[in-house]
Amino acid sequence: MSMEWEGVIGIAEEQVWGDAFRAATKKIACNTVSARTIPIVPDDTRATKTRMARLAVLTGLTEEFSWEQWVNPLNIGEVLKFVFGSVSTGGSYTHTYSMATTAGGLPPFTLFVDRGVAASPTKAIAGAKINQITIENSVADILLATVEGVGRTSSSKEAMSISAADCARFATDPFIFSDLAYRQALNGVALAADETIENLSIVINNNIVTDKRSADGSLYIQEPKAGMLEVTGSYDKEFESYAEYNAFIANQQLDLSFTWTSGTNILQLLIPNARITALPLPDIGGSSDRAMVTIEFRGLYDCTDSYGISCILTNDETDFDLVSSSSSSSSSSA
Repeated sequence: MSMEWEGVIGIAEEQVWGDAFRAATKKIACNTVSARTIPIVPDDTRATKTRMARLAVLTGLTEEFSWEQWVNPLNIGEVLKFVFGSVSTGGSYTHTYSMATTAGGLPPFTLFVDRGVAASPTKAIAGAKINQITIENSVADILLATVEGVGRTSSSKEAMSISAADCARFATDPFIFSDLAYRQALNGVALAADETIENLSIVINNNIVTDKRSADGSLYIQEPKAGMLEVTGSYDKEFESYAEYNAFIANQQLDLSFTWTSGTNILQLLIPNARITALPLPDIGGSSDRAMVTIEFRGLYDCTDSYGISCILTNDETDFDLVSSSSSSSSSSA
């Protein structure tokens, strides 16, 4: 019997986009995983002297995937590398992520999805790139990441084995809401602590081209290129002043800093130049003594810091070199 809850995913960085790998170099325990092969079959609307179509012509294939995971210090580093494009490691295992500045700068990887079925249970999606990540933290809850992207081709592989090191990573405590320290600044002043936010969502969207096809004799997409980077988000807080509302209607700069700290492990997201895009004032009245507002924001490129969003992760891993030494001989034109 197939047991879906026994599933796990693995990843391996590709040296050349679309090259499949024989084995995953990192496994991640996920809450939910979706991997879909999307066939393109145009409708048959010809006159055929029957009410039924006679042909179903396959003209293209696309691989799509998404997964949701708890964020802990040992399972998010590689994911962030594929979201941002590059990472550099300094002292005390501090990893700083920078956004790719060119369209082809996002690194490709092979995604392995093991569903725990009997024969060849792992679906390997080669040429995978991450289009979007959503980072969410509700009050009294665990930090969540939802990852979405596309790949080029898929094939069936043997089951993935779980090592003792994998088990240790699976058992690592995730970041939680009480680990979060939030700071903000309005109109360019210094960042200051704000302990009033209650729910948080940040979306990083690479806007990659997911349907590029050319006359190369293939049913598969070409290498996805990154488009305009979008950073959006929202947070909830109790309405106690007009400070953010006044900044909203004046289109003032909003600086944001989100830091989760668990022991020596730290995850920090910095958005140095945002604008509030929505701030509906609460209605007066009702049975609650709490007036809540949802503040939506959009990040912009900051010329002084030379980025629109930055991420810093401190853990006990030395680097995120996920290139497998046992790559297959298949080429990116498969």
